[in-house]
Amino acid sequence: MASNTFLVEGRTTTVTFLSDKPIEGENAYGPYRAYPVQTDQGVQTTFYPPKYLFSELDELGVCRGMAVRLRASEARTRDNRRYTRIEIEDAEKPTSVAVTERLPSPMPPQRDSTDTRNGILASVALKAATSTRGIAGEPQEVIDTAVMYLAWLKSA
Repeated sequence: MASNTFLVEGRTTTVTFLSDKPIEGENAYGPYRAYPVQTDQGVQTTFYPPKYLFSELDELGVCRGMAVRLRASEARTRDNRRYTRIEIEDAEKPTSVAVTERLPSPMPPQRDSTDTRNGILASVALKAATSTRGIAGEPQEVIDTAVMYLAWLKSA
């Protein structure tokens, strides 16, 4: 799943949710959720919570204007692989309608699932091509490789 690059290990970041419901879907790794948020730095981005936070977010009743403090820390899996663990430190629902009126409008609605799938596949293909060819590869060579990977992914 996509990374939450706005979360820095060892720091707490406050995000404000820009919609009442997440964009939900399923991929090869299982179900996912994508919440449009605004960080405490004023940057609009997407928060992809790990599956272990789904029930906690449901219990909080995430809504537009809700501020949540997220703590990112280094952790290890059972087989000692490193990952960033995200924990909810605190949550605060908006106190009035005026708060939600001051928020920027949420990100534009998602396109149909075919467009979303094609976009995800293109992203995966480009990432695979850059890691295969590395930074030493010529740009056109990387793009040609990405096109090959994309065709292969779409046929799968």
